[in-house]
Amino acid sequence: DLTTFTMELFRTVLPDIPTDMLLLDCIHRIPRPQHLPPSTPRDVLKRLHYYH
Repeated sequence: DLTTFTMELFRTVLPDIPTDMLLLDCIHRIPRPQHLPPSTPRDVLKRLHYYH
């Protein structure tokens, strides 16, 4: 699950930020360009609710 993975990553990288401040408004994978092989990882876009 992309949301779960991202939240765990944020908690590891940003341990001082309270969990309720790590609210994601949206998260999704970007389609990969056609010229890349299918095994190429896709980028992820995230929008944080509380961004200062």
